[in-house]
Amino acid sequence: MRRESHAGTSLDFGSVVDALPALIWMTHADGQSSFANRAWSEYTGLAIEETVGLGWQTAIHPDDVALFMQTWDSIRRSGVPNEIDARLRRFDGQHRWFVFRPSPLPEDDLLHQRWCWLGSDADERTATDGRLRRLFDMVPLQAGFLNTAGVLEFTNLQSLKDFDMTFEELKQWTTSGIIHVDDHQNNLENMTALLTTGEMFDSQIRMLYPDGVYRWTRAKCVPVRDAQGNVVRYVTFQIDVDDLKRAEDLLAAEVRLLERVARSEPLGQILDALSRHVEELCVGCFCIVLVVAADRKRFHLGAAPKLPNVFRDSLEAISIDRREDPCSLAVIEKTPVITTDLTQDPRWTDCPWLRVMTGLDFDSCCALPIQSASGEVSGVVAAHRSGHATRVLQEADLVDRFTKIAGIAIDRAESDAVLQARERELREALVQLSEGQRLSKTGSFTADLQQDRHNWSAELYHIFEIDPGTPAHLDVIRAQVHPDDLQLFDAETHRRLEGSGSDFNFRILTAEGNEKHLRGVAQIIEHIGGRPILMGAVQDITQSKQAEEALNRTRGELAHVARVATLNAMTASIAHEVSQPLSGILTNANTCVRMLAATPPNLPGAAETARRAIRDANRATDVIQRLRALFSTKPPVMEIADLNDVAREVIALSLGELRRNGAILQTEFADELPPVSIDRVQLQQVILNLLLNAADAMAGVDDRPRALLVRTALHDADSVKLLVKDSGIGVDPDTVEKLFGAFYTTKAKGMGVGLSISRSIIARHDGRLWAEANQDRGATFAFCIPRAAL
Repeated sequence: MRRESHAGTSLDFGSVVDALPALIWMTHADGQSSFANRAWSEYTGLAIEETVGLGWQTAIHPDDVALFMQTWDSIRRSGVPNEIDARLRRFDGQHRWFVFRPSPLPEDDLLHQRWCWLGSDADERTATDGRLRRLFDMVPLQAGFLNTAGVLEFTNLQSLKDFDMTFEELKQWTTSGIIHVDDHQNNLENMTALLTTGEMFDSQIRMLYPDGVYRWTRAKCVPVRDAQGNVVRYVTFQIDVDDLKRAEDLLAAEVRLLERVARSEPLGQILDALSRHVEELCVGCFCIVLVVAADRKRFHLGAAPKLPNVFRDSLEAISIDRREDPCSLAVIEKTPVITTDLTQDPRWTDCPWLRVMTGLDFDSCCALPIQSASGEVSGVVAAHRSGHATRVLQEADLVDRFTKIAGIAIDRAESDAVLQARERELREALVQLSEGQRLSKTGSFTADLQQDRHNWSAELYHIFEIDPGTPAHLDVIRAQVHPDDLQLFDAETHRRLEGSGSDFNFRILTAEGNEKHLRGVAQIIEHIGGRPILMGAVQDITQSKQAEEALNRTRGELAHVARVATLNAMTASIAHEVSQPLSGILTNANTCVRMLAATPPNLPGAAETARRAIRDANRATDVIQRLRALFSTKPPVMEIADLNDVAREVIALSLGELRRNGAILQTEFADELPPVSIDRVQLQQVILNLLLNAADAMAGVDDRPRALLVRTALHDADSVKLLVKDSGIGVDPDTVEKLFGAFYTTKAKGMGVGLSISRSIIARHDGRLWAEANQDRGATFAFCIPRAAL
């Protein structure tokens, strides 16, 4: 390396430079060194020969060389002097921060222009600027300085690295497109406020990174003031908050979607909003939501906000087939299906779905199944892209979070649909119940009698003719109960208070003076706090009661007609029964007269004859009284009687008719038979009907005796029975019940009402009438009735 003399002087330039305490060396524009002073050699430990050429660069820290040369290149091209911070290796191998200032020498030939470098130890400088720059270079944040005009003066290594730009390129941040076009206006307003008011600004903007993706960045610019308070520069910091911003946006989107679900908005609107959120968070993607149909054989299009209608129609009702598309495969396999290159994936070769996707210029697809609460797959969320296959992989986790919400929304929609269907069914059931209660005149209620809390149906208010606005209390009902039924009503209420159910009939007198017959039924459905809660019903049975009374009157009249018809058939026998005592009376009277006219009068004989006449008169009177009773139409009168006596009276009345028909009567009456509570006339009608039917059944029998047995006995511990057994033509076991049907008869001149009336009479006595074929010949008709409660 040569030492140069300054033209026109006697001073040695090298000696002068060597005397300076600073590190000085000279380079050409290509970086080749041609001179270095003694301070340089002593500090770096490099001999003059080692510094020549590019050797001086070996003293610069390897990590700083690239930025050092890049910054110098910017200085050379711009012609604007600037400083370069870098670490310089000392002779002992340690590196220290230096501030290097390159200055061009005035020469006419720019191609061969030389540069003089001045290096000073930054750690020993009193100025802090270099230290700040070195500090900023060490922090993992984007940082820099702006001058008072807002022009970038310095940017740290992290900024150059993150954006892969030179310092000069970063200086053009307002026009280079590094800031998203939608954020330009907001950023300009913030900068204007900063430069005019000196107030710090803190905002979020989207900045373009080398991979072509805009990321959210928090930009904070702080003014630096001198001792007089004047702004001398601005320090700016930028932090990549894209992940945080996306997380916040994702959380906000999830909250909004869940709020929609909670409000039970239509499923289509929720899925459309979900798709739009996915497209906002995954910029450039197309989101499609498909819902599995109820038959699980096809999809319904749930949402595809950015998809043209012509393609939307092609996705509606698409079949679920693992060979057709990734969405189907995701449903069947219950696992995500990701295709980074649709045209190269052999799974979809020649599939109609592939033609649709390529028609939309989609290159990649990420299909994620929507899991329902039951574990079944209820749909698919699919994100499609043109290019950026790697981004599809990166966005899979984000899309998967939305599938969870989609699953909740679909489950909620299905649950709402089921609930709405049940509500419709319930409303219909309530309408039917109300109409049924109205038609059947039955009101329902629930009651907590101990707390006198009641809930009445509308029909119950109607039955009692109470204003529906009247509070439901037991006293409101009790006030209408018929005086004769109050004791029964109170007793049943007491039973219910003790926790028992009830079923009883009572009458009420409404405010309008109407008498109604009601039936009340209640049973316990649960206990609350130890109190029985009752559910029950009250039915207005007034019409049925009136109909029952009319039916009873009709039955009585019909029974009377049947009795008269029966007695008419017995006219000859009745006449014989009456004529016999009358003839006896006449004979005894004549005999008595002759005995009294004899001389002397036969008083003992006359007295005996008179007694026989009285006996025959009583006998005739009994026959006539029985006939009058059978012919009477007075209401039924219950009395305590002996079944044997009742049967004997009927036999006495019908014995002549039975004999006239050739019947051989035999009786077997049980001893000490318990008494029964009966209507004597009606029960005698039953026995008479059974006896005459038996005689008719044997009328055509000539090959055997016409035996007729009347027997009484205990049926069981609580009832007695009477049976009439004949030896007639018998009955068919398969059709025996038809004999008791109204207007069914096997007689040529029969009415077909006798047995029907007899069964109804026995039923009103809480008994049973039946018939059965004998083992040999003939049939047996029998009835049983309960013993009297004494």
